[in-house]
Amino acid sequence: MLLNDLSRIEQLYIEQGLIEHSHSEVTDYFTKSHPRSLRELRLILDPLPSDLLARWIRTDGLTVLYLDRQVIDKQVWQAIVEAPTLRKIQFDDCKFPQIDQFSSSERPIKVEIFDWESALDDEPSCAVKVRRLLNAGEDPPSEP
Repeated sequence: MLLNDLSRIEQLYIEQGLIEHSHSEVTDYFTKSHPRSLRELRLILDPLPSDLLARWIRTDGLTVLYLDRQVIDKQVWQAIVEAPTLRKIQFDDCKFPQIDQFSSSERPIKVEIFDWESALDDEPSCAVKVRRLLNAGEDPPSEP
């Protein structure tokens, strides 16, 4: 939270449990910060506001994104599929409340989905939809 200049940071990992700041302080930090060279972003936080999360996802050059406990609504989804350099995304315990309104990506993005609440399901239907949408509308390739 002491980083004021993110212009040369390439990897940023923020986990709510590892910092001594409240969620509102973390949100305030994200609001005031503007990364420029970020290549990998890993957020293990209580949900950030959609517009703020979308702005960070739109960081030029972002290639790897890990999201934990975030709400992936239409605004955040649009930022994901429009991020020109995003190659890999991992969702952990994320919610997709507007998934039926999501558009497909124009290019495949590797996706991993973990949802501990429905861990007993082999492949929840939401995960299937997310994989298909991020694989440019095609059925995802089967795992070896």
